Amino acid sequence: MQAVSGAGLLYVIIPEESSVHLRGKIQSVSPWAGFGVELLLTVAVMLTVLMCTEKGHTIVDRAASVVFGQVVAACHLFAYPITGCGINPARVFGPALVEHQWTDHWVYWFGPIFGALLATGIYHVANNFPVTSADELVIIGKELHGKAESAKRPDYQGELPQSCDIQTQTPSELKTTV
Repeated sequence: MQAVSGAGLLYVIIPEESSVHLRGKIQSVSPWAGFGVELLLTVAVMLTVLMCTEKGHTIVDRAASVVFGQVVAACHLFAYPITGCGINPARVFGPALVEHQWTDHWVYWFGPIFGALLATGIYHVANNFPVTSADELVIIGKELHGKAESAKRPDYQGELPQSCDIQTQTPSELKTTV
């Protein structure tokens, strides 16, 4: 509702020759390239929101609004000349409704929707990756390497660790078991 009323107010105040800046309009690329731009920028914005709102980021917690503002500003600086930088379907809907400009409007809906879905998928995979530290990655790599070596050489007599409690052992203790 605010996007429609804001676009209507600007449509009345700003002369018609300047109103081209109100609407999202793909200016220099194909609609599919515009879709890609909107998708990638929405991924950037959504990943920023997801990472800034996650608990435990003490550095980002204090400056989350600054980080988010910088990402949105960077997206607008990059995409405004290309697609008008919709990023949010509601932002483009108001001007499109006021000016009855629906050409390639699907770009501003499907780009951000699929971008948000892709960002949440990336965030989920990144946060649920089984390795939580560099030390743990080294340990897992050594365990896998040892198992691969024993599988190649039937005469291998070395004993592989049967279990590894990552929650209670420190990285140095884990290295001695491997």
